[in-house]
Amino acid sequence: MIKFFLKSFRQLDDRRFRSVLLRGLISAVLCLGLVTFAARAGMGAIDIPYWDAPDWLLNAGSAIIFMSASWFLFPAIATAVMGLFLDDIIDAVEDKHYPAQKAPRSIGLAEAAYLSLKLLCLVLLVNLIAIPFYIALLFTAVGPVALFVILNGYLLGREYFEMVALRHMPARQAAKLRRQFRADVFFLGLCVTGLFMVPVINLIAPLVGAAAAVHSFHAMRRL
Repeated sequence: MIKFFLKSFRQLDDRRFRSVLLRGLISAVLCLGLVTFAARAGMGAIDIPYWDAPDWLLNAGSAIIFMSASWFLFPAIATAVMGLFLDDIIDAVEDKHYPAQKAPRSIGLAEAAYLSLKLLCLVLLVNLIAIPFYIALLFTAVGPVALFVILNGYLLGREYFEMVALRHMPARQAAKLRRQFRADVFFLGLCVTGLFMVPVINLIAPLVGAAAAVHSFHAMRRL
């Protein structure tokens, strides 16, 4: 699996990679900005009798919410947004490394939007449900991080794999292949989640993850 990620990193200078990165980052930052704006507006709308929240408190609260959203939501938002453009990444990887095994079909914008929205909702829902467990594990120091990596590793591995597999085979066959190589798919997701946790590298994590999923998928098909 590590060699798949190294091959993906080496292809980052591809023009199509740079185009998807630019479009995805702009969209993801705008989404996070909307979250921050909504949080600030919501805090300002809270009516607490006999007390007006000073501007510095609102600004501090907005900053905290923005940083929290960036940490917990960026993997889901960036993946969901860039999922709209990942056909270009998959094509770029297959053109270079698997020209004879290119996907027989491309996923249209509507289907890509559905898969991206499904992933976003799934990651958000699971992490929201896990909040009590994150809090309970705070005293262990590494517990919340470990839980975050495991949960998101499972989800991201599954969804990245399916983004590629569904271009090559029906959903039922893709699910069967994923279950057959569940450990590899999970490790793929763990690596992608780890990339999301590294500053700066997290900006390219969706692209590298999608490219590594292509290499992983083709390797599994040959076994």
